[in-house]
Amino acid sequence: MTNFMNNNELLFKNIFDTEDIYNPRVSFDDYGYLPKDTQIFDIITGREFAIMPNLPIICSKNVNQKDALELLQSTGLSIPKKIYRYNNKKDYHRLLNKCASMKKTIIMQYPHKQERLNSLSYNVPPNVTLDLSNKATITKLVNSSNVVPRTIIDYNTLKSMSFKNPIVIKNGDGSPTAGGYGVYICMNEEDLSKAIPFFAESHQVILETYIHPEENLCIQFSCNKSGHIRFLGATKQLISAGIHKGNVIGNSVQVDSAIVTEGTSIMQKAHKQGFYGIAGFDVIIAKDQFYFIDLNFRLNASTAPLLLMPFLSKKYSKENGQLGTFCFEFTYEKMLDSLYKLMHANVFFPLSIWNPKDYCIKTPPSVIGLTFFNTDSELLTNLTEMSRLGFKKL
Repeated sequence: MTNFMNNNELLFKNIFDTEDIYNPRVSFDDYGYLPKDTQIFDIITGREFAIMPNLPIICSKNVNQKDALELLQSTGLSIPKKIYRYNNKKDYHRLLNKCASMKKTIIMQYPHKQERLNSLSYNVPPNVTLDLSNKATITKLVNSSNVVPRTIIDYNTLKSMSFKNPIVIKNGDGSPTAGGYGVYICMNEEDLSKAIPFFAESHQVILETYIHPEENLCIQFSCNKSGHIRFLGATKQLISAGIHKGNVIGNSVQVDSAIVTEGTSIMQKAHKQGFYGIAGFDVIIAKDQFYFIDLNFRLNASTAPLLLMPFLSKKYSKENGQLGTFCFEFTYEKMLDSLYKLMHANVFFPLSIWNPKDYCIKTPPSVIGLTFFNTDSELLTNLTEMSRLGFKKL
């Protein structure tokens, strides 16, 4: 356990300065095509606690509170050395200003408007991250044979389109996207008619040939300031109607070396543009051909469980974990009690624990975490047990 956690700490020390502040929060001002649900983006501010014991972190006051941190620490995991908590939008902006005034470098998952945070406070200039993550510029980084056939059109052209073949429409103006939001899969005329008004705010969109994936992976890499690149591993993505619903992490997920080679090449090009940190690339595989469909130059939803899985696998004697978000139908206190029971039974490991008390909107207690399994039947059994206790998968 100790060796693994030391290795994990060394990974981040090798990439970032230990005085850097990690900020996972999406901008309150600019959600782009992301769902405008503050709880979604508040709860994920606790997702990386268990992998960043040596970095200060910004998070919502409702996530990983003292009793939840005690639960995490009971497993042998460390917590961030300093936690900066915000209450609401106004408090969050005040906190950003405070961090900037302390001359602290901030690791920004999502760039904010200049008036909210000066670009000099970022660890990587925001224009670099925005350009690298822009879906319209993927061909600058990926070998053309590994990009789905695509065209870029303006919105007026989209409005006049009629359905011919299944297509994927993506936002092409660089607005924030994640988890499949900002992407519309059109399998028929009805889908297209819904997609057209959805993209009304975009001056241009990307049309991609629809390819039914046999596999959908997220491959992840790290790169430090000097350009040393490390392949961190791959996770299987769980997608429903084009929206990310979780990942499978563990021995059941394999990745071809050619995909890793292409991903390494992308990281090398990104480093030349000024990027360092962790990135995750979405890859689909169909008929022995692989395609890079999205490049995320930030920590991804499955980064924490991917890095934790070697430790968790040994501790809980499980080869695989399925990442998911669950709401709980009873009280927060009862949820914590149930989480202890699930952990002791080697069923579930929590990453981010949400207490809705004093939140601006009435919401149920929730948790992001890993359901353990060695076989598919065991996964079904464990999910059934969680449902019986009052956990509902989102």
